[in-house]
This record gives sequence, structure tokens and C-alpha cells, in this order.
Amino acid sequence: LAAAGALATQAPAEVTAPRRSRPIPTGIVVSPFPVEWAEGDVRTLTGPYGKVVKVRMMSLASGLKGAYIDYATEAEASAARTGLHGLSLMGNRLRTGQQEQLEAFRATQRFVVFVDELAPPSTRPSVEPRLDDCEVFVNELPRASRSEEAARAWLGAFGEVAELHFVLDAQLRATGKAYVRFRHHPEAVAAVRSSQGSQQ
Repeated sequence: LAAAGALATQAPAEVTAPRRSRPIPTGIVVSPFPVEWAEGDVRTLTGPYGKVVKVRMMSLASGLKGAYIDYATEAEASAARTGLHGLSLMGNRLRTGQQEQLEAFRATQRFVVFVDELAPPSTRPSVEPRLDDCEVFVNELPRASRSEEAARAWLGAFGEVAELHFVLDAQLRATGKAYVRFRHHPEAVAAVRSSQGSQQ
């Protein structure tokens, strides 16, 4: 065992790609409409710009209303977005924008990150432990303790194990090495001293 001085050299990780939005060419958003307006009123106002396929009303925080409006073609949607923007309607000026839709979730990607291993120095640097040091590098786990459950049980003799990360080889097989973070500093010290054959 030794105090940990670097991150695990091989760490499996899973990443979900962030979702992005994409514009809907035939859809626009228009607001604010009077609170008493319904779908029919919106269709009457927006119909002259083209064939309105669908209208979905929404309530605004101001108490007024807005609407998602789908046109049959991109050209009709563009004409409505331009023609309605800034139009004065019962004391309010309309604002228009293009509808957007979130892309579907991408499959989670699983990969392994490899960090180049550098040759260790000929002499180990002398660094005094700090009271918040809780990490320990295990150079050689007992062969009977190389599953996570068995390793946690073995390390649990020294204290509460907060995190355990095995160092894997290129084929994702356990090497017998691991990085361990104990819950408290004295537990990490006990683990290191035990491996050195001395009493805590």
C-alpha cells in the first residue's frame, strides 16, 4: 500500500452525449395573444400566410397566451414569422420565433481512458501526509480479494471504504492494483502502516 499520488491509469467511464436542439422549419411561435383568445382566433389571424396545419395554445406567466403554429411549408412559416412580428394587437406587439425540437438521446458511449505511465523516480519523494489525505494506492491485492466485494471486505478491516477503483489492463482485466479512498484519514494511515509491518 502507498499513498495515492495520481489518478487511476485506466478508468472505465460512461458518457451520455448532451442533447441539442434543432429548428423546425415549418413551425413558429407567436405571443402574446389576449387571454380570451382561442385556437380559432389564432387561425383567423395566421391563416392568410398559408395553410395552418396545427395550433397549440399555451399560457404565459403574464396571464396572456401564446401559440405554437405549424404550417404546411417552410415558405409559409417564414412569411408568417416575418409578417406577424411587431404587429400591434390589442395594445401588445406580437413577437415571433421559430420552433425548436430537442434531438433524441444518443446511446451511452462506454470507453476506457489510458494515461501514459511514467517511469517512477529512483527514490520515493518524502512528503508528509495531510490530515485530509484519505487515498491509498494498493500495489498488490491478495489474490482472494480481487473482486470488488472481496476487496471491500479486506480493506474494511482498516476502516470505511468510500471509493474503490481497480487498475485494469488493456483487456479490462484486473491487475491486482487499486486506488482506495477511505472515509477518514486515520483509516488510510492504518492501512499503509499495516502493509509496512508496523503498528498504528
